[in-house]
Amino acid sequence: METKANYVLVGAFTLAGLLGILAFLLWFARVELDRQFATYEIEFDSVSGLGRASEVRFGGLLVGQVTDLALAPEQTGAIRVVVQVQADTPVRRDSIARIEALGVTGVSYVEIEAGSPDTPLLSAAPGEPLPRIVAGPSTLQSLTRSAPELLDEALSVMQRLDTLLDEANRDRIVRILDNTERASAALADTLDELSGTAEAITGVTAEARRFNDTWDDLADGLLRLSDRAETTMARIDTLAETAGETMRSGSDTLQAAQDLLAETDRYMAEEASAASTALQQMLDELRAEISALGPEARRMIETLASAGDAAGARLDEVAELLQSAMDAAVRLGPAIGTTEREIAALSGSARDLVARAERLVDEDLAPMLSDLRGTGRAMDDLVSTLGPDIASATESAARLAGSAEALVTGAADGLTAAQDAMRSLETAMQRGEAAFASADRTFSETARIVEEEIAPLISDVRGTASGLESAIGTVSAELPGIGADLRRASQAAATAFETLAATVARSGTALDGFTAEALPGYARLAREARALVGNLDRMVGRMDRDPARFLLDDRAPAYRR
Repeated sequence: METKANYVLVGAFTLAGLLGILAFLLWFARVELDRQFATYEIEFDSVSGLGRASEVRFGGLLVGQVTDLALAPEQTGAIRVVVQVQADTPVRRDSIARIEALGVTGVSYVEIEAGSPDTPLLSAAPGEPLPRIVAGPSTLQSLTRSAPELLDEALSVMQRLDTLLDEANRDRIVRILDNTERASAALADTLDELSGTAEAITGVTAEARRFNDTWDDLADGLLRLSDRAETTMARIDTLAETAGETMRSGSDTLQAAQDLLAETDRYMAEEASAASTALQQMLDELRAEISALGPEARRMIETLASAGDAAGARLDEVAELLQSAMDAAVRLGPAIGTTEREIAALSGSARDLVARAERLVDEDLAPMLSDLRGTGRAMDDLVSTLGPDIASATESAARLAGSAEALVTGAADGLTAAQDAMRSLETAMQRGEAAFASADRTFSETARIVEEEIAPLISDVRGTASGLESAIGTVSAELPGIGADLRRASQAAATAFETLAATVARSGTALDGFTAEALPGYARLAREARALVGNLDRMVGRMDRDPARFLLDDRAPAYRR
């Protein structure tokens, strides 16, 4: 049996085992020997919850750890924290470091913000050993510092709310709610009345259609009146021409009668000696008749002249009146506002024209006609007296009488046509007045509806729209802040869940071991503790019942004799 041991082989196996264990530990710990790190320093006012080996995160990503914590050498009360992060971490000059709490566990870590992409990377200042990152207040520190102010503000708000919600203000709020309810009911009534307003507007539209129909009828009547007026003007022109011809014929007849009288005077002067007594008597009678006929003829001529002048003046007035009617008919379209006054003036002018025509017939034409009839009778007597010598004068007088009768007949027809035209115009005016009255009532009703019903409704709608606009503006102004708060809350929740998941993943093995080994021990400890508590309870009970026996002994003393 060999008793020498091979120590070299044993030592080699031992070294190999140690190296293997070391390599396994390095692999298990995920140690990277070739990793490059960058070191920075940060000065915080407070580092509560932070320690060596605490995590350093860049935008939520784990990039390093805290390597040292110490008071600042300047003795300003600040705490200098040295962190070591990966070399490729883009820490820039405007990056800010904060101490944040990780999830719901409360573990503190250093959070570095990325900064602006166009800002250069952070480097050490001259005379400083390490680059320094600007420290910023953490959310927890901000809340801690702002907590007293927030509490004061909350107390102030509560006091204001208490003051606001006193008995008087509560009564006011109740009244406001009652007023709001009444306003809502009034708005509902207004909406109901709006349907009635719509029906009224429909009626107004129907009235407007009827007004348009009446206006069309009035326009047609005015057109017909214009046509008849033109016809009447043509007939009056013809009547004027006939009157002129009659006047010329009367002048010729008067000249022939004067020539005849001169010839008769000459004959009587030259042949007086040869004429008989009977002829002298006849000539005397003839002179008397001619002398009587001369003034009558002059009066007839003057009457015809005055009648011609009056007829010309009446014709001028009729022409002016018809021209005014035509102008008024033309202005009816664009000048609706002045149509009523023009129609009233036209109606007055038409009535004046009818009155003047009646006066002309009663005062001028009737005496002229009676004078013409008297002249005709005198001429008949003269013709019967003179015989064949004055046949031509009789024929001329007959033509004159026929012309005068034709003139009178034409004037009567013209006046009849003018009266018919005036009646048509008056009927059209009455229809226009009725249409204007209907339109006036329609417009008055529409104005009343607009002023009494639609105007308050429009004001209420404007007030509601203004309130909605202000509310929408307020909500729109607050939406960005609300969205930012929601984004920050979601980011914090996501970070918390990620941290919780990482913590659970890291502590899974430990939890399994704790569950397998420690929990049974704790269970046994709990059972033993319960037994101990029971024993203590019993002991206390015994002490309470008989403290002397418990302290001394429960055995009876033995005395020696």
